[in-house]
Amino acid sequence: MSPRGPRAAVLLMFLMLTLMSSWPTADGRETQYAKFQRQHIDELSHPPFSDAYCNTRMKKQKMTTPKCKDFNTFIYSDLATVKAVCTRTGTKRPNNRYYSNDSFSVADCKFIRKDPRQGCVYKATTLSWRICITCEQVQGAGLVPVHYGSYKGCFPSSQGWGRP
Repeated sequence: MSPRGPRAAVLLMFLMLTLMSSWPTADGRETQYAKFQRQHIDELSHPPFSDAYCNTRMKKQKMTTPKCKDFNTFIYSDLATVKAVCTRTGTKRPNNRYYSNDSFSVADCKFIRKDPRQGCVYKATTLSWRICITCEQVQGAGLVPVHYGSYKGCFPSSQGWGRP
């Protein structure tokens, strides 16, 4: 039995708009929202994160070609929880930045060297950290994360305090 009526139509419309907002643009470029998801969201892994995790994940998420990305942070959380920082579970800061009220498990992957056999080699650091993200209004998706930043991005006037 398939759902019918106005509730089903609204649900279907919501699902379609959510999916469309993360699709590439008409010219084939990745949207900022889709890029944020690819580069920072990891719903499936579990901390603590190892160097091997960073090496594999950076390659899988296409951040090792044409060159090795110097630094990246993966957030161990589902997208809905991170997206909520933009609307309900974060504190608004200047320049559309939002600072999470709660900590997230994250993996910082720092590029160490290029190995002829292994390719890009990364060092992992696992942290439990409040995140700072930039959020923008996206048609069909609402206020969504488009950039991951550091503590100093949320509190630019602070001096000497930041990640270990």
